[in-house]
Amino acid sequence: MKPEHDALELKKPFDGNDVLLVRHLQKAIQQVTGNVEPPLTLLSGHWSSALSTVFVLIFAGQPPTDLVLKYRGPLLQPFGHTHHLVPSRGFTRMVIHDAPCVRDAQGNLLPTETIQAELGKNIALQGITLVEGPMWTRSVLDDPTAKSRAMRFVFIDNAQNRATRICRARNYIFGQEVRIRSATNFIPH
Repeated sequence: MKPEHDALELKKPFDGNDVLLVRHLQKAIQQVTGNVEPPLTLLSGHWSSALSTVFVLIFAGQPPTDLVLKYRGPLLQPFGHTHHLVPSRGFTRMVIHDAPCVRDAQGNLLPTETIQAELGKNIALQGITLVEGPMWTRSVLDDPTAKSRAMRFVFIDNAQNRATRICRARNYIFGQEVRIRSATNFIPH
């Protein structure tokens, strides 16, 4: 699990006690399924470092990402709205270049759900499972006059072939053509 915004202060659930947090998550999964032996077995978890806000979950076997995402709610509940699930493999990070900075009447950027729906209108992006985003880069958040900037998103791509199709397609957001590229080391700025 990874925080959505680097500048947020995070009070670690259960005062950072890994064992209590994992036990809470295990019980939450059992409650959702109503089964003492649910199809998803959380074995352990730990903070990636003492100062980190990244909590690493360790499951039995290699559960499909879709199965883990079914339990997104209970797995993220202790973290509030500040975290999201990111698989360790089978996903692709993408960058949308030249995305129009559409704002509402109060000058706020449109919510993620609205941008997700707009992206989903593109044939190459239909049916993808988003893990994160789309999210604006920090530069657009710091500049209320920006007309277009980059966004990023992460989606499930187990076969690692969908990204190529997305990059080759003509994609549009709010009527403007955008370039979408793979981003193995995209650093938001």
